Amino acid sequence: MSNPLARRNDLGLGQGLLLKFLTALCLVALLAPLVVLVLYAFNDSRQVTVWQGFSLKWFAVTLQDPELWFAFRNSLIIGGLNALMATVLGTMAALAIARHRFVGRKGFLNLLHYPVLLPEIIIGIALLVLFVLLEIPRGFATVVAGHVTFSFPLVTLLVLARVEALSRPLEEASLDLGASRWQTYRFVILPALAPAIISGVLFCFTLSLDDFVITLFTASPDVTTLPLKVYSMVKFGLTPVINVISVLLILFTLTMLLVVHWLQQEGPHQRWGIKLAGVLLAAMALLMTTSIIAERRQETLVIANWADYIDPELLEEFEATTGIRVIMTHFSSDEEMMAKVSFGKPGIDLAMATPVSIEILKKNGLILPFDGERIPNLRFIDPAFRHLPSDPSGRFFVPYAYGLNGILYNTGLVPEPITSWWTFWDERHAGKVTLLNDMMEVFWLGHHLLGYQLEDRLPDQLDEAYALLKRQRPLLRKYESDLVNDMLLSQEVVMAQQWNGQARRLTAEHPEFRFVVPQEGASLFIDSLVLLKTAPHPDAAHRFIDFVLEPERSRQNMEAMLYPMPNPTACALLPTAIRDDPTLFPPDLTRERFNILSDPGDFRRLIQNRWERLQAE
Repeated sequence: MSNPLARRNDLGLGQGLLLKFLTALCLVALLAPLVVLVLYAFNDSRQVTVWQGFSLKWFAVTLQDPELWFAFRNSLIIGGLNALMATVLGTMAALAIARHRFVGRKGFLNLLHYPVLLPEIIIGIALLVLFVLLEIPRGFATVVAGHVTFSFPLVTLLVLARVEALSRPLEEASLDLGASRWQTYRFVILPALAPAIISGVLFCFTLSLDDFVITLFTASPDVTTLPLKVYSMVKFGLTPVINVISVLLILFTLTMLLVVHWLQQEGPHQRWGIKLAGVLLAAMALLMTTSIIAERRQETLVIANWADYIDPELLEEFEATTGIRVIMTHFSSDEEMMAKVSFGKPGIDLAMATPVSIEILKKNGLILPFDGERIPNLRFIDPAFRHLPSDPSGRFFVPYAYGLNGILYNTGLVPEPITSWWTFWDERHAGKVTLLNDMMEVFWLGHHLLGYQLEDRLPDQLDEAYALLKRQRPLLRKYESDLVNDMLLSQEVVMAQQWNGQARRLTAEHPEFRFVVPQEGASLFIDSLVLLKTAPHPDAAHRFIDFVLEPERSRQNMEAMLYPMPNPTACALLPTAIRDDPTLFPPDLTRERFNILSDPGDFRRLIQNRWERLQAE
């Protein structure tokens, strides 16, 4: 019989209408993004923000992508090794901690919570620095080591809770009845710990499969996991393929959580959990084994490149012709590229560099000169592009493509013609414009509009340019380089600073958009391939460059990426609609109107300081 006094003193917690409403609101906020993500996986449109009807085609596209399967294979192997090693180490640690008392035990137990308490990025950076100091090349081994470091403390806590709940007299009874220590562990302790151990295996595998941050810092470019692949795909623009991958990962994670939940129950649910866990473990082991057996060892070539900056069919032709597998690792800014290639031994052969970064990389001894005799197709390069102020000899770079940036805008939402960069300071477009997420380009614009030259490197002029950009910052949606076209299509913004090739790609499919080069002029970029000093495959790098510079292949490449290459012979082979397009080939490429950025030297630190302040505004 319940106590009447207890009923009268019941606080009624959780029964209030406001509390229930707030709880429901939180659940909606948690689930709504996932529901939208799942829904748009079945979208017929290429754009994830534009619904064009129900379709399963993106599931077919996803499942037929060999690069996704390669990334999945890597995730599978890394996840399996992590689950095995972390569970063994965690179980052994749990048994040792539970049975022994030592000085500092409580502190040690608290230390095991560091994967949860410490930001994952800190762990990733710490592991990266350790591997560099020990001169351990990044690859499968470093990724697995990083995942095990992160996972095994969590397994220890999980198994430890089960160990401490075991009946100690049961263990003693087994020994009293004549069982050896090993038999006691084998037939008494391990069966009792089995649910926690299996939960640890599944938990570690799920953590490894979903991990991005630690993998980013510990992987080499040829070790692409599923999360890293999704990250690189975002740089190409959002498509429903990313939604499909997310749906499959959500289903897998929910299945794992259900199995772990059942394993922690008593009775029939636990038995079903063990059976389902066994099926999953067997399936994962089979997939991992078959993928390892099916893996074909071959020479690789790793290139750090802008996203969507080479024809995929050209890469397939190169691989079929030479037997060399090409791996692309992408970056979204010049600074990110230099960070990729400057730290330790990144395992990258070629990098796409601007004149600014060429000068920095050359000055720091990070690149090697090319052997021109091994690249006979260099003769097709326009001599005007062969020598830059950053490398007058022309030996440390091979010109790849060039272009400029201007203003891309929606004529339906901005009906008046745009002719000036000052439009970005027009308050009528507040919150509806973007500038490139590129420090040098943004500060070049600030200097240019004030009539200054960034190359003069004058602090007073830099401060004026910063003040001008700071005044424009409240009107800016964000600094963005990767998803500009997607933001314009979704009408999140109405105009943006954009590269001419990306603009041409959008205007060809959506004529309501227009690209203009402002009357004040623009900056001209020249992207070139450089050979890293630590390149593992320099021979393959030379073969690749010679392959791409062949005129017919350069023509094919230009048609795909929609940026001109400094190859007059190849340009003459282009269709008239592309060759005569002023968006891609401006008729007045003069130094007065188009400037090529150069390395600002030590002045770069001052620019970086103002850039960080702008981004923090």
